[in-house]
Amino acid sequence: MIAWSMAYRSTGNNAAENDFDIKILDSSHSGHYRDTRNEPHSPSIDGSGIGVGWMRYGVSTHLSKRPYKYKWKLSSSSYYNLYNNRYNRHDRLKGIIIARPI
Repeated sequence: MIAWSMAYRSTGNNAAENDFDIKILDSSHSGHYRDTRNEPHSPSIDGSGIGVGWMRYGVSTHLSKRPYKYKWKLSSSSYYNLYNNRYNRHDRLKGIIIARPI
C-alpha cells in the first residue's frame, strides 16, 4: 500500500476529530471507497487487483500522532485496530509505517 495523496482531516460518516482520509494505491482482493477497481471501464473483473481508493485512519491524540486504527472503506461502520489483534484476518498487519520525505 502506498499513500497516493496527503492526509485530509475526515468529515462526515461519523468521523472523529483525529480521523484522516488518505488516497492509497494498492493491490488487494477488494477495493476501497471510490476505488478505480469499481469503475465501469476498469480492467478488474471482480473488483480485485491494482487500484486507487480512499481509506480512513485514526491517529492517537498523543504528541506522536501515530495511526492505530483504519477503515477499509470510508463507509465502514467499524475500525480495524492495528495493535490488539481484535480481527483475526488482519493478524499479519503489525502497524503502519508513515514517513515524510525531506
